Amino acid sequence: MLRDNVISPDNIVWTVSVAAQEISIPITTLNNLSLNIHQQLVSKISSYKATSESDLWLLIIIVGMALALIAGCLAVIYISLNQNVIAIKEAAKRLGNGDFSKILIVIQKIYRMAQMILWKPQKIRLVQLRTYFS
Repeated sequence: MLRDNVISPDNIVWTVSVAAQEISIPITTLNNLSLNIHQQLVSKISSYKATSESDLWLLIIIVGMALALIAGCLAVIYISLNQNVIAIKEAAKRLGNGDFSKILIVIQKIYRMAQMILWKPQKIRLVQLRTYFS
């Protein structure tokens, strides 16, 4: 049974032209498929490249703006600190020269603020007592 289904190699006869024709069909199909795949890959890579370039430019702009914002904030902080340091230097020079006028003004302002804070609870108690007994 099995021997009836087996083809004997001596019975296989192919001419060169038949063999070439049989092999040329899959080779042509394979070449066409390869060319099609290559064209699709080139198309996809081109579109991805264009998209990635635009995304890269957007990222560069965002990072640049963030750096500019950080630089601006640092400049404002530096200017503020520099003004405070200059004010402290000037105050130290005045104190060194015996000029206490500015210090007395600051102390008077602090004293007035402390009085306002200390008197507020007493004023609130007086108002509460007046409303209670009224």
